[in-house]
Amino acid sequence: MNIKEFSDYVADHIKDYLPEEYKNKEVRTWKQLKTNGQFYHALSLVLEKSGGIPVLYMENYFGTYLQGQNRGESVTECMERVMNQIGEAFTNAICEAEQVFKELNDVSSWKNLKEYVLPVVVNYERNAEMLQYIPHEQFLDLAISYKLIIEDVSAVVTNEVMKCWGVQKEELHKSAMENLCKTVPRIQKLTDFLLPNVAVLMPELDLQLYMISNEECYFGAAMMLNQEVLDRVCNMIGEECYVLPCSVHEILAVPKGKHDLKELQSMVKEINTKSLEPEMYLSDNVYAYSRGRELAIGTSLQKDIQKTSGISEEIWKGRVRK
Repeated sequence: MNIKEFSDYVADHIKDYLPEEYKNKEVRTWKQLKTNGQFYHALSLVLEKSGGIPVLYMENYFGTYLQGQNRGESVTECMERVMNQIGEAFTNAICEAEQVFKELNDVSSWKNLKEYVLPVVVNYERNAEMLQYIPHEQFLDLAISYKLIIEDVSAVVTNEVMKCWGVQKEELHKSAMENLCKTVPRIQKLTDFLLPNVAVLMPELDLQLYMISNEECYFGAAMMLNQEVLDRVCNMIGEECYVLPCSVHEILAVPKGKHDLKELQSMVKEINTKSLEPEMYLSDNVYAYSRGRELAIGTSLQKDIQKTSGISEEIWKGRVRK
């Protein structure tokens, strides 16, 4: 069984694993284009008030099915266990979505939803196809796009959604940026992101290296758009900083005077190539920031003092999002 056959089977049988009140709902399945050109097999249960959420992606569940097969379970045993998991996940997601609908009253109203729209940053070149269908602004080598995030329910804002709301891109961007400024940032030393035993075994990690994200660590790299946050980090470091694109979810700030730009660029590119999941990729570039100025792409032509970066691949890979 391949992923498509698995997804088709789930679509045909999922209603048997849902509460009675949802058995008459329409089930849709399709290949969804996601970040960085990655395609996922999506399954959606159509609710009257939303038109298409919740959505589950089948890749993880297919992986669970294959693990069961590798343990020697029969196809019937594997599918029964996985279908129960999917049914439970769908039921929970439906309850969360319906609670959101109840609180918002009208989910097609821009007035009701504008405070839940946030910017996200993705790589411009790698998302060229997806960007055709969503409102966006180019920012350096990145694109600023937008997500509707309400508790655990999230959705990409598409051109079609923006048209339904009757809002122009300029107003969408303005509201998203205002919401970003209200979002509480998560700024922590890199050692606080690492597993405790790593920090104990490598005390030299007590460096001025700061992870920046939002509280949920969900598309938190957009914090690079908030100058107040970057200014705060510079104040903590005591000087200008380089900003490293760890992933679409987080960035890393390091003191500019203590790290060589060319080494940082090489490290970022190597980690992106060897260790980062494709959908998490943000950029191969290192950015430079000075207090009160615009973020810029660092250039190897800058005359920086030649010093070791002090960041190994093990440190980079050791970070965890809590």
